[in-house]
Amino acid sequence: MRSFRFLLLVCCAAAPVQAGSVRLWGQDSFNNLYTVDVATREATLVSTPSVLFWDIAFDAEGNLFGVSNNGSLYTIDPPTGSTTLIGSTGRTTNSLVFGVDGSLWAAGTGALYELDIETGEATLAVDLGPFASAGDLAFDTSGNLVLSTSQRSLIRIDTDLQSYQVMGDLGFFDIFGLARSEDGSMFGITSSNQLLTVNPSTGTSTSLGIITALDFTIGETFGSSFTSEAIPEPATFALLAVGLVAFVGQRRRYS
Repeated sequence: MRSFRFLLLVCCAAAPVQAGSVRLWGQDSFNNLYTVDVATREATLVSTPSVLFWDIAFDAEGNLFGVSNNGSLYTIDPPTGSTTLIGSTGRTTNSLVFGVDGSLWAAGTGALYELDIETGEATLAVDLGPFASAGDLAFDTSGNLVLSTSQRSLIRIDTDLQSYQVMGDLGFFDIFGLARSEDGSMFGITSSNQLLTVNPSTGTSTSLGIITALDFTIGETFGSSFTSEAIPEPATFALLAVGLVAFVGQRRRYS
């Protein structure tokens, strides 16, 4: 019964949120939380939390989380900017992303961690050797986890094999924001607020220009996220639906 409830929750919760997920969210060194129109590169202020975050990430239900400069995990209410402390990660990390399975990942210098969303506690997942996180993690459309590094490389991380692979030179230092949009495109934001497109297979990045703030003074961008990042792709959603149907059929057969 627990498995049935899990499948039902995933299948029912995924679709509605994805429909309206079109804005790139960012947060900066002035604590500003804002959205960016990718087409125009114009940023609009949403709120100004009292906590300085190194990165932010949305889960599949549209809840926003942030990891702070002192290594603590929070939830954030975007319209008001109010924050709720979950707990200390016990690590210094500057990147954050949810997987479609609800797992929460963070990276710092030489390490990838999985975070407990109930307590914030970090567990070492992969030793990244000489690579340090520049500022963000993202999943590509195939479910591969990639990280922008301080060495200007994009690396792909395999959490099952506990290994990593260098995909290529990003061409830009200090890519503090990295996020995948609803249509599968990957975008990066540098510390100087250049908006980039990023090829997750090669690391090749192309500048789209500088982000401009419409109604506030924007600082250095420290992180970014799309609300759709942790929601399964249509193909994945279809497989979950098929699995649900099969599960229900099996239960009826043996009941």
